[in-house]
Parts: sequence; structure tokens; C-alpha cells
Amino acid sequence: LLHILYRWRDWAGEEEPKKWVQKVVSDDKKLVEFLEKSLQRTFRFSSLDAVGQVQYRLDPEWLRPFLDPSEIIDRVRRLFDKGDLSENQKIALRQFIQEYEIRQRGMDPNDPLAWEAK
Repeated sequence: LLHILYRWRDWAGEEEPKKWVQKVVSDDKKLVEFLEKSLQRTFRFSSLDAVGQVQYRLDPEWLRPFLDPSEIIDRVRRLFDKGDLSENQKIALRQFIQEYEIRQRGMDPNDPLAWEAK
């Protein structure tokens, strides 16, 4: 989803995709779906791993061109605590919250040390 939004922004300018995102995330259910579709799933391998480990990412800064993460964090926390979510939705909201909190501490979630400093 984010790749599409970034291309849309490149083609149409900032305002059109930003308005669309604002409209979508105004609804709680759609906010959850938006974050779920924005979740990145990667695999991490080390020389000792026979099987890679799944790693999820959802950096709030990825969304900043379309919305201010600080404007949705309280809703995201409330929706996460509500618990009426699929497993993938829980992962997405948890990841967004964790990476938001890392950013709030002035750290970069791309830095592995940021995850150790919890």
C-alpha cells in the first residue's frame, strides 16, 4: 500500500493521496486495515540460522507524508487494547506502537540498538 501511495504522490502531488489517507483513517476499522496493509514483513538470516526469522516493521515516519503519526497514536493504542483484532492486525498495531515509542525516545527503529534500549 505504501508503495502505491508514494507513487500516487509522485504523480499527483502531495494533497490528493494525503486527503485520501485522512479520509480512510478517520474510521477506526479502516485505520486498523490501513496499518495492517502498511506492515512490512522481512526475513532475517544469520550464518547460524537454518531458517530465517520473520521481522516486522511499521515505522511511523513512513506514514508522515500522508498523516501525522502523533494524531493517531492514541487511537491505535486504544484499538490495540480493545483486542478485537486478527493476529496480523495485532502485529501491525503493536509494531506501529513500538516504533512510534522508539522515535519518541529520539532513536531510529532502523538502528538495532534502539530495540535493545527498551
